[in-house]
Amino acid sequence: SLQEAIEKFKEYQTLDDKDQIKKDHYLETIGPTTKQIFLALEKLTGFGSPFPAVTCEKCISINHTDLLVPILGRSDFEFGSFSGGVPSPGFFLVELKTIWDRFGKQKKDGSYTLIKAKLPSSPSETHLTQCAFYSSVYDYKFPIYLLYACSDDYEIFDSSNCPGLTKQGLKKNFNKLVSVAKRRERMLLRYNDLTRPEIIRNIVADTDPGFSHPFFWNVGPEF
Repeated sequence: SLQEAIEKFKEYQTLDDKDQIKKDHYLETIGPTTKQIFLALEKLTGFGSPFPAVTCEKCISINHTDLLVPILGRSDFEFGSFSGGVPSPGFFLVELKTIWDRFGKQKKDGSYTLIKAKLPSSPSETHLTQCAFYSSVYDYKFPIYLLYACSDDYEIFDSSNCPGLTKQGLKKNFNKLVSVAKRRERMLLRYNDLTRPEIIRNIVADTDPGFSHPFFWNVGPEF
């Protein structure tokens, strides 16, 4: 599967010289990064033991009483079997985040500075909120691990080294998620009687743009 994905990536048509340099570099680091992911998963499931039953990208929907529409998500890994729809003992969840080297400014010789990927010393609040959503489906009764991996290392956060992954922390972050969803719904209801183009114009006018996002705004200076 890994080799098939790499072959597919090789077909990608680069946009410029910098894009080609990035592509060549990522072709070299996809394999090692994937290896680190499997090392981490083996540690969680027990080295030398076969993996337990695993479900990937499970579609999750929560109909919260305070919201008009469901919250949707897909969990990365759910390890363990189910009996009558209830997880068996030993069940746990894993949320995976990969971190990649970044390319900075161009040097005088035409090359680019390479900013080596670093594993976080503490998890992102956004990632903890995501974990809280998946954990809430099972009433916070089973462990959830937040796994960060780069090309040469990995880091695992859980309830023992991260307050946000304790039962109390997960509940707190899930409540934050619902609060954000409620505010978004209230905003959308303000424009309920407008046309689609009018709704878009009003939402854009009333929200802060995310110009610091690593790729959503990398659309060229003309835009």
